[in-house]
Amino acid sequence: MVTILLKHKFLSFSRNDNDKIVAAFAEDYGITLPREPAISILGKCKKLGIIRHIGNNLSVNISVVGKFDISEDIKTNSIKHEQLCADFIEFVKLHYPDYVNALSPDVVSTLMLSFIENNDVSLFFLYNDKNEALLPDPKLPHNAKRYKHIFLKYVLYISENNHVMFRIIEDMVLGSIAAHALLFSFAKQAGDTLKECDIYLDTSLVLRLIGADENYYADSVSLFLESIKGSGGNLKIFEHTYDEAKEALDASLEWVESPYFDVTKANRATLFFRQKGYTRSDVELIRASLERKINEFGINVVAKPIYSIDNITIDEKEFQEIFENEIKKHDVSFNPAKYKSRTQRDVDSICAISRLRYNIRYRDSIRKAKHLFITLNSALVVANKIYNRLVH
Repeated sequence: MVTILLKHKFLSFSRNDNDKIVAAFAEDYGITLPREPAISILGKCKKLGIIRHIGNNLSVNISVVGKFDISEDIKTNSIKHEQLCADFIEFVKLHYPDYVNALSPDVVSTLMLSFIENNDVSLFFLYNDKNEALLPDPKLPHNAKRYKHIFLKYVLYISENNHVMFRIIEDMVLGSIAAHALLFSFAKQAGDTLKECDIYLDTSLVLRLIGADENYYADSVSLFLESIKGSGGNLKIFEHTYDEAKEALDASLEWVESPYFDVTKANRATLFFRQKGYTRSDVELIRASLERKINEFGINVVAKPIYSIDNITIDEKEFQEIFENEIKKHDVSFNPAKYKSRTQRDVDSICAISRLRYNIRYRDSIRKAKHLFITLNSALVVANKIYNRLVH
């Protein structure tokens, strides 16, 4: 919002100018803000001292506004967007040469933005499933519709072969989710769409929430969790998942400044901390914030349900083998024995959800399923889908 105020010269404005500000926001970001979010954002700007009352008008506080201006970030992201478009065109030239002549920068840009907007959650939990039918049909111009499946194949390709381009997609997806979460949080109909549903979080989401990854991940996860709570959902985490998060941070404390650090053995959090030049003291602060954040978001730490003769629904040994095979497809150096305790916790989470759902008929209804596990572990999701297809 600060960048909009500066770019469009709203240095002094009245409440009657709200519609003009919303129009400028829509012009630059493609998001039409309803009245409530727009007023809320401007109210937040007042609390942060970005704008202040002078007479009957609101004026931008030039002395503090600089640190909130993201103009340079927008320029950088525009360059990345252009690089992504160019890379996609090259992909089409190489793999689908018959389709490349009809491509133009405008068509490619519209395709990407529309596809991401309509499929952001599916892409966020990307699990390399090549069944395009699982994804909704994006609202695209007629001459771009033919490319939706090609673009999905491109995303799947770069997820494995070009991590630089895939990171750009990830950033766009997170931005889309954050925007939808912001609007969703003000939607009147959001009230109880997840009422009585228990949403269990995986380690990766919790670590991102507390800042063990880029800051925008923390912001996006925060909005995501607030949306779940606003929809009536109950946030939970299994004890073994919570322990895994603590152990990951303890490992980071040990290795973040160690001269014997081995990049091939490090977890993602440690890699991030070292890349950013964090000290042991920095990691200690983040480690100390874990319990506070868990309490702040009302995330209940719970034990996994006990086994009984009536609720065993998964052959854990078979599922473990499927899961390990999926990991090997993406990491040929994966050693099942070495990482047994880590993969066992992932298997425990899937099996726990299965026991909680025992005798529940839910099909495709989230509310009827009642218990959901949210993870960023693509191999775990694929393994779960494969196992379900085998037994059902």
